[in-house]
Amino acid sequence: MKTKKLYIIGNGFDLAHKLPTSYEDFYEWLNGTSYVQENPTNDDHFLAAMIDIFKFSEINGKSIKLWSDFENALGHLDIESFIHYVANEYTDEENVAELGLLSEQVYAYLNYISKPDALDRIQERFAAWVRDLPQYEDNYPIYNIDKDGLFLTFNYTDTLEKVYRINPNNVLHIHGQASDPNANIVVGHRTKYNTGKYAKTEEKLFGIDADIFPLVVNAMNGLRKPIEEIIADNHQWFDNLVKQNVTEIYLYGLSLGEIDDNYFMEIHRLLPNIRWNFAVYAPGERTQKSNVGKINDFIKRIGIGKEKCFAFNQDPLFNEEIEL
Repeated sequence: MKTKKLYIIGNGFDLAHKLPTSYEDFYEWLNGTSYVQENPTNDDHFLAAMIDIFKFSEINGKSIKLWSDFENALGHLDIESFIHYVANEYTDEENVAELGLLSEQVYAYLNYISKPDALDRIQERFAAWVRDLPQYEDNYPIYNIDKDGLFLTFNYTDTLEKVYRINPNNVLHIHGQASDPNANIVVGHRTKYNTGKYAKTEEKLFGIDADIFPLVVNAMNGLRKPIEEIIADNHQWFDNLVKQNVTEIYLYGLSLGEIDDNYFMEIHRLLPNIRWNFAVYAPGERTQKSNVGKINDFIKRIGIGKEKCFAFNQDPLFNEEIEL
Protein backbone atom coordinates (compact mmCIF):
# COMPACT_ATOMS: atom_id res chain seq x y z
CA MET A 1 0.00 0.00 0.00
CA LYS A 2 1.25 3.49 -0.87
CA THR A 3 2.27 5.55 2.14
CA LYS A 4 1.11 9.09 2.81
CA LYS A 5 2.46 12.13 4.58
CA LEU A 6 0.45 14.17 7.05
CA TYR A 7 1.10 17.92 7.14
CA ILE A 8 0.04 19.91 10.20
CA ILE A 9 -0.08 23.63 9.50
CA GLY A 10 -0.07 26.62 11.86
CA ASN A 11 -0.22 30.39 11.49
CA GLY A 12 3.54 30.68 10.92
CA PHE A 13 2.90 29.01 7.56
CA ASP A 14 0.69 31.91 6.46
CA LEU A 15 3.13 34.46 7.87
CA ALA A 16 5.93 32.89 5.83
CA HIS A 17 3.77 33.53 2.76
CA LYS A 18 3.57 37.23 3.72
CA LEU A 19 -0.08 37.09 4.78
CA PRO A 20 -0.90 39.55 7.60
CA THR A 21 -2.42 36.93 9.89
CA SER A 22 -0.71 37.63 13.21
CA TYR A 23 -2.53 38.54 16.40
CA GLU A 24 -1.06 42.03 16.01
CA ASP A 25 -2.64 42.26 12.55
CA PHE A 26 -6.04 41.33 13.95
CA TYR A 27 -5.69 43.88 16.73
CA GLU A 28 -4.83 46.65 14.26
CA TRP A 29 -7.75 45.66 12.02
CA LEU A 30 -10.20 45.61 14.88
CA ASN A 31 -9.18 49.04 16.10
CA GLY A 32 -8.54 50.63 12.73
CA THR A 33 -10.86 49.46 9.97
CA SER A 34 -13.40 47.20 11.59
CA TYR A 35 -16.88 47.44 13.05
CA VAL A 36 -15.77 49.52 16.03
CA GLN A 37 -15.48 52.65 13.92
CA GLU A 38 -17.98 51.75 11.22
CA ASN A 39 -20.73 50.80 13.69
CA PRO A 40 -20.12 52.85 16.84
CA THR A 41 -23.62 52.25 18.18
CA ASN A 42 -23.29 48.49 18.61
CA ASP A 43 -21.53 46.40 21.26
CA ASP A 44 -18.17 46.10 19.50
CA HIS A 45 -16.51 48.73 21.66
CA PHE A 46 -16.79 46.20 24.50
CA LEU A 47 -14.92 43.64 22.42
CA ALA A 48 -12.27 46.21 21.57
CA ALA A 49 -11.85 47.00 25.26
CA MET A 50 -11.49 43.28 26.05
CA ILE A 51 -8.87 42.94 23.33
CA ASP A 52 -7.06 45.94 24.81
CA ILE A 53 -6.90 44.22 28.19
CA PHE A 54 -5.43 41.04 26.71
CA LYS A 55 -3.24 42.97 24.29
CA PHE A 56 -1.34 44.67 27.07
CA SER A 57 -1.34 41.65 29.36
CA GLU A 58 1.71 39.59 30.10
CA ILE A 59 1.89 35.83 30.69
CA ASN A 60 4.89 34.70 32.68
CA GLY A 61 6.54 38.02 31.89
CA LYS A 62 6.04 37.68 28.12
CA SER A 63 3.87 40.01 26.05
CA ILE A 64 1.23 38.72 23.66
CA LYS A 65 2.54 38.31 20.12
CA LEU A 66 1.27 34.96 18.84
CA TRP A 67 -2.25 33.57 18.53
CA SER A 68 -1.29 30.98 21.13
CA ASP A 69 -0.34 33.86 23.43
CA PHE A 70 -3.77 35.42 22.94
CA GLU A 71 -5.53 32.14 23.68
CA ASN A 72 -3.32 31.64 26.71
CA ALA A 73 -4.27 35.15 27.83
CA LEU A 74 -7.93 34.21 27.62
CA GLY A 75 -7.13 31.38 30.00
CA HIS A 76 -5.09 33.50 32.42
CA LEU A 77 -7.35 36.48 32.96
CA ASP A 78 -6.87 37.95 36.44
CA ILE A 79 -10.58 38.42 37.08
CA GLU A 80 -10.10 40.52 40.20
CA SER A 81 -7.80 42.94 38.36
CA PHE A 82 -10.23 42.95 35.44
CA ILE A 83 -13.10 44.04 37.71
CA HIS A 84 -10.96 46.83 39.13
CA TYR A 85 -10.00 47.87 35.59
CA VAL A 86 -13.64 48.13 34.54
CA ALA A 87 -14.56 49.94 37.74
CA ASN A 88 -11.84 52.52 37.14
CA GLU A 89 -12.97 53.00 33.55
CA TYR A 90 -16.57 53.66 34.46
CA THR A 91 -16.41 55.31 37.88
CA ASP A 92 -15.08 58.65 39.10
CA GLU A 93 -12.93 58.61 42.21
CA GLU A 94 -15.59 60.62 44.05
CA ASN A 95 -18.25 58.01 43.41
CA VAL A 96 -16.30 54.94 44.55
CA ALA A 97 -18.13 55.02 47.88
CA GLU A 98 -21.46 54.56 46.12
CA LEU A 99 -21.05 50.80 45.86
CA GLY A 100 -24.49 50.11 44.52
CA LEU A 101 -23.95 52.51 41.64
CA LEU A 102 -20.48 51.08 41.02
CA SER A 103 -21.82 47.54 40.81
CA GLU A 104 -24.49 48.64 38.33
CA GLN A 105 -21.89 50.30 36.13
CA VAL A 106 -19.62 47.27 36.15
CA TYR A 107 -22.62 45.02 35.56
CA ALA A 108 -23.57 47.04 32.48
CA TYR A 109 -20.05 46.67 31.08
CA LEU A 110 -19.92 42.94 31.68
CA ASN A 111 -23.39 42.35 30.32
CA TYR A 112 -21.87 42.13 26.86
CA ILE A 113 -19.45 39.28 27.46
CA SER A 114 -22.02 37.40 29.55
CA LYS A 115 -24.48 37.15 26.67
CA PRO A 116 -25.02 33.59 25.37
CA ASP A 117 -23.87 34.62 21.90
CA ALA A 118 -20.73 36.48 23.04
CA LEU A 119 -18.42 33.75 21.75
CA ASP A 120 -20.27 33.68 18.43
CA ARG A 121 -19.83 37.44 18.09
CA ILE A 122 -16.10 37.21 18.74
CA GLN A 123 -15.80 34.37 16.22
CA GLU A 124 -17.74 36.45 13.70
CA ARG A 125 -15.12 39.18 14.04
CA PHE A 126 -12.32 36.67 13.44
CA ALA A 127 -14.11 35.38 10.36
CA ALA A 128 -14.79 38.87 9.03
CA TRP A 129 -11.15 39.79 9.57
CA VAL A 130 -9.86 36.72 7.70
CA ARG A 131 -12.29 37.36 4.84
CA ASP A 132 -10.91 40.89 4.67
CA LEU A 133 -7.34 39.66 4.13
CA PRO A 134 -5.56 40.28 0.81
CA GLN A 135 -6.19 37.83 -2.00
CA TYR A 136 -3.69 35.13 -2.96
CA GLU A 137 -2.82 36.19 -6.53
CA ASP A 138 0.64 37.44 -5.56
CA ASN A 139 1.53 34.44 -3.40
CA TYR A 140 3.50 31.45 -4.60
CA PRO A 141 4.57 28.13 -3.03
CA ILE A 142 7.79 28.29 -1.03
CA TYR A 143 7.83 24.80 0.46
CA ASN A 144 8.24 21.43 -1.22
CA ILE A 145 4.96 19.82 -0.18
CA ASP A 146 3.54 16.54 -1.41
CA LYS A 147 0.19 17.44 -2.97
CA ASP A 148 -1.04 13.89 -2.42
CA GLY A 149 -0.60 14.22 1.33
CA LEU A 150 -3.21 14.82 4.02
CA PHE A 151 -3.45 18.21 5.70
CA LEU A 152 -4.58 19.29 9.15
CA THR A 153 -4.55 23.08 9.37
CA PHE A 154 -5.25 25.37 12.30
CA ASN A 155 -5.50 28.33 9.91
CA TYR A 156 -8.74 29.87 8.73
CA THR A 157 -7.26 30.81 5.35
CA ASP A 158 -7.23 28.99 2.01
CA THR A 159 -3.46 29.13 1.52
CA LEU A 160 -3.16 25.39 0.95
CA GLU A 161 -6.00 25.30 -1.56
CA LYS A 162 -5.24 28.59 -3.36
CA VAL A 163 -1.43 28.71 -3.33
CA TYR A 164 -0.50 25.02 -3.30
CA ARG A 165 -3.54 23.77 -5.23
CA ILE A 166 -4.22 21.09 -2.64
CA ASN A 167 -7.44 19.15 -3.14
CA PRO A 168 -9.90 20.58 -0.56
CA ASN A 169 -11.01 17.02 0.22
CA ASN A 170 -7.54 16.38 1.65
CA VAL A 171 -7.61 19.41 3.97
CA LEU A 172 -9.23 19.56 7.39
CA HIS A 173 -9.65 23.10 8.74
CA ILE A 174 -9.92 21.95 12.34
CA HIS A 175 -10.92 25.40 13.66
CA GLY A 176 -13.02 26.49 10.70
CA GLN A 177 -12.52 27.99 7.25
CA ALA A 178 -13.30 31.67 6.74
CA SER A 179 -14.30 31.20 3.10
CA ASP A 180 -17.08 28.86 4.22
CA PRO A 181 -19.96 31.09 5.40
CA ASN A 182 -21.38 28.19 7.42
CA ALA A 183 -18.13 27.32 9.18
CA ASN A 184 -17.80 27.67 12.94
CA ILE A 185 -14.65 29.73 13.57
CA VAL A 186 -13.04 28.39 16.75
CA VAL A 187 -10.85 30.37 19.14
CA GLY A 188 -10.52 29.95 22.88
CA HIS A 189 -8.61 28.79 25.94
CA ARG A 190 -8.52 25.61 28.07
CA THR A 191 -8.86 27.01 31.62
CA LYS A 192 -11.80 26.16 33.87
CA TYR A 193 -12.57 29.29 35.88
CA ASN A 194 -13.98 28.84 39.38
CA THR A 195 -16.81 31.10 40.63
CA GLY A 196 -16.61 30.32 44.34
CA LYS A 197 -13.12 31.68 44.96
CA TYR A 198 -14.24 35.26 44.28
CA ALA A 199 -17.18 35.48 46.68
CA LYS A 200 -15.28 37.24 49.48
CA THR A 201 -13.51 39.55 47.05
CA GLU A 202 -16.82 40.67 45.58
CA GLU A 203 -18.31 41.40 48.99
CA LYS A 204 -15.21 43.37 49.98
CA LEU A 205 -15.17 45.37 46.74
CA PHE A 206 -18.87 46.13 46.39
CA GLY A 207 -20.18 45.66 49.90
CA ILE A 208 -23.07 43.65 48.44
CA ASP A 209 -23.67 40.35 46.70
CA ALA A 210 -23.64 41.90 43.23
CA ASP A 211 -23.26 38.65 41.24
CA ILE A 212 -20.68 40.35 39.04
CA PHE A 213 -17.80 37.92 39.42
CA PRO A 214 -19.98 34.95 38.39
CA LEU A 215 -20.83 36.89 35.24
CA VAL A 216 -17.17 37.17 34.30
CA VAL A 217 -16.43 33.56 35.24
CA ASN A 218 -19.35 32.23 33.18
CA ALA A 219 -18.38 34.41 30.22
CA MET A 220 -14.75 33.26 30.33
CA ASN A 221 -15.78 29.61 30.67
CA GLY A 222 -17.90 30.19 27.57
CA LEU A 223 -14.68 31.05 25.72
CA ARG A 224 -13.19 27.60 26.33
CA LYS A 225 -12.12 25.75 23.20
CA PRO A 226 -14.17 22.51 22.97
CA ILE A 227 -11.32 20.33 21.72
CA GLU A 228 -12.82 17.02 22.86
CA GLU A 229 -16.02 17.81 20.95
CA ILE A 230 -14.09 18.86 17.87
CA ILE A 231 -12.11 15.61 17.88
CA ALA A 232 -15.31 13.60 18.34
CA ASP A 233 -17.01 15.47 15.48
CA ASN A 234 -14.03 14.69 13.22
CA HIS A 235 -13.33 11.16 14.47
CA GLN A 236 -13.69 9.70 10.97
CA TRP A 237 -10.94 11.98 9.66
CA PHE A 238 -8.60 11.04 12.52
CA ASP A 239 -9.36 7.32 12.19
CA ASN A 240 -8.70 7.59 8.46
CA LEU A 241 -5.05 8.46 9.16
CA VAL A 242 -4.48 4.79 9.99
CA LYS A 243 -6.37 3.55 6.93
CA GLN A 244 -4.43 5.94 4.68
CA ASN A 245 -1.13 4.43 5.88
CA VAL A 246 0.39 7.71 7.07
CA THR A 247 4.05 7.13 7.95
CA GLU A 248 5.40 10.67 8.39
CA ILE A 249 4.23 13.96 9.84
CA TYR A 250 5.55 17.37 8.81
CA LEU A 251 4.76 20.32 11.06
CA TYR A 252 4.98 23.88 9.69
CA GLY A 253 4.33 27.20 11.42
CA LEU A 254 3.12 25.87 14.77
CA SER A 255 3.80 27.66 18.05
CA LEU A 256 3.33 24.31 19.86
CA GLY A 257 1.49 25.83 22.82
CA GLU A 258 -0.27 23.56 25.29
CA ILE A 259 -3.78 24.63 24.27
CA ASP A 260 -3.96 22.29 21.26
CA ASP A 261 -2.09 19.34 22.82
CA ASN A 262 -5.14 17.06 22.72
CA TYR A 263 -5.15 17.03 18.93
CA PHE A 264 -1.55 15.87 18.84
CA MET A 265 -2.13 13.33 21.59
CA GLU A 266 -4.94 11.84 19.53
CA ILE A 267 -2.70 11.59 16.47
CA HIS A 268 0.08 10.04 18.56
CA ARG A 269 -2.41 7.53 20.00
CA LEU A 270 -3.52 6.50 16.52
CA LEU A 271 -0.01 6.54 14.99
CA PRO A 272 2.40 5.70 17.83
CA ASN A 273 5.33 4.71 15.59
CA ILE A 274 5.22 7.56 13.11
CA ARG A 275 8.14 9.88 12.29
CA TRP A 276 7.64 13.54 13.31
CA ASN A 277 9.46 16.21 11.26
CA PHE A 278 9.48 19.74 12.67
CA ALA A 279 10.10 22.77 10.45
CA VAL A 280 12.06 25.26 12.56
CA TYR A 281 11.96 29.01 12.13
CA ALA A 282 15.67 29.78 12.58
CA PRO A 283 16.67 33.25 11.32
CA GLY A 284 19.31 33.44 14.03
CA GLU A 285 20.97 31.30 16.68
CA ARG A 286 18.91 32.71 19.55
CA THR A 287 15.56 32.20 17.80
CA GLN A 288 16.56 28.73 16.66
CA LYS A 289 17.51 27.72 20.20
CA SER A 290 14.21 29.05 21.56
CA ASN A 291 12.14 27.18 18.96
CA VAL A 292 14.08 23.95 19.46
CA GLY A 293 13.32 24.28 23.17
CA LYS A 294 9.60 24.57 22.39
CA ILE A 295 9.79 21.43 20.27
CA ASN A 296 11.49 19.46 23.02
CA ASP A 297 8.89 20.62 25.55
CA PHE A 298 6.15 19.59 23.12
CA ILE A 299 7.68 16.14 22.57
CA LYS A 300 7.72 15.51 26.34
CA ARG A 301 4.14 16.69 26.85
CA ILE A 302 2.74 14.56 24.04
CA GLY A 303 4.86 11.55 25.03
CA ILE A 304 6.58 11.02 21.68
CA GLY A 305 9.84 9.09 21.71
CA LYS A 306 12.60 11.53 20.83
CA GLU A 307 14.15 8.97 18.50
CA LYS A 308 11.08 9.45 16.27
CA CYS A 309 11.51 13.23 16.09
CA PHE A 310 13.59 15.24 13.64
CA ALA A 311 13.92 18.93 12.83
CA PHE A 312 14.99 20.97 9.82
CA ASN A 313 15.38 24.63 8.93
CA GLN A 314 12.09 25.70 7.35
CA ASP A 315 13.92 28.15 5.07
CA PRO A 316 14.05 26.30 1.72
CA LEU A 317 17.34 28.03 0.90
CA PHE A 318 19.01 26.13 3.73
CA ASN A 319 16.74 23.24 4.74
CA GLU A 320 19.55 21.66 6.78
CA GLU A 321 18.85 19.29 9.66
CA ILE A 322 18.72 20.84 13.12
CA GLU A 323 19.62 18.88 16.22
CA LEU A 324 16.94 18.49 18.89
